[in-house]
Amino acid sequence: MVLRRQARSGGLPPTLAADAADAAGGTTQNTTHDATHDATHDTTHDADLAAQASPWQHIARIDASLFELLRARAATSTICPSEVARSVARAPAGSNPSALAWRTLMPLVRERSAFWAGLGRLRITRAGEPLDPAGDLGGGPIRIGRGPAFDEGPDNAALPPSAT
Repeated sequence: MVLRRQARSGGLPPTLAADAADAAGGTTQNTTHDATHDATHDTTHDADLAAQASPWQHIARIDASLFELLRARAATSTICPSEVARSVARAPAGSNPSALAWRTLMPLVRERSAFWAGLGRLRITRAGEPLDPAGDLGGGPIRIGRGPAFDEGPDNAALPPSAT
């Protein structure tokens, strides 16, 4: 959809625009298409997709992603909360998460990170300094790493039995 929109707006070189139009089953002749309509449609679609999943489904996927991403890295490495949100927003296998879809998950990713940090499973830092998970994390950049109790217990301790 992004390539198709860029092709219509003239934002792609002619050869890529033609390829994008062919792939989308259309032409690039309509370069005056209302981009506002596309942006509104995409935003509404993303909001609909985010609303379809229950909060517990988001929590389960966020928790799993937090631990999976950290396990895939060196024990001293950290991850950005946006990595978690992007991996959860990538709903159909391999699809590209839109900005709205993953950004709407960011507060919940921070909340879940603070929950696990409160249990000692994760640690949250800003500019290399540890943050108190019970305090206000604020809106600034944070990093998430393994806590001292990272390998203790299941990764879904806070979920109701029906959500696991």
